[in-house]
Amino acid sequence: MTDSNIPIPRFVYKIVPSQPPSPLPHSLPLSALDAHDGFIHLSDASQVAKTADLFFADFEKVWLLQLDTAVVKIEGGIFVWAENLPGCVHLYGREKDTWDGARLGEGTIRDIKECRRHLGTENWVDNMRNQAEQGWLVDQLLLLSVLSLCAHLLHASRAIVMMPRSNLLLELTFPTVLFLQHSKEGHDGLVTSKVSGTRAS
Repeated sequence: MTDSNIPIPRFVYKIVPSQPPSPLPHSLPLSALDAHDGFIHLSDASQVAKTADLFFADFEKVWLLQLDTAVVKIEGGIFVWAENLPGCVHLYGREKDTWDGARLGEGTIRDIKECRRHLGTENWVDNMRNQAEQGWLVDQLLLLSVLSLCAHLLHASRAIVMMPRSNLLLELTFPTVLFLQHSKEGHDGLVTSKVSGTRAS
């Protein structure tokens, strides 16, 4: 099973263990893993903290590179959802066995954030939740799905929807309240957000 029918989000993320140079070069060096596999390993916003816990468990700090997929596509880069790995994205060059168009660097990296945690007492999922709450880790597919649902609900009274590729359960009721429940892995219970609104006339 793949996510081939799901659009690649506008922003995907690369985790690196050391601070990138400033100013950014045209192209950052490939990691050993990326060079070996022939593509650049990336994560969407919902997956990046889990990827950090899997591959950067021994690091006190990492840097997140926010990659603008629209710019990369213009240069010829090709994004593919990883098979059987929800939230994981692979970036290939425009032609087989080349890196042409597949680069991380000046012009393609939109922003960089340093994440620092208390090693041994805090995992990356908990640490990076703050970045998500501040809107920096953007899951654009989720936002678009919510907006689409809200539009449909203008003609309905209630809906409960499980969002694709996530643990998000949406309960939407009009004209008064939208409930957002996010089941967090490794935590008991649900964290609930509440947004008030009114039905459009």
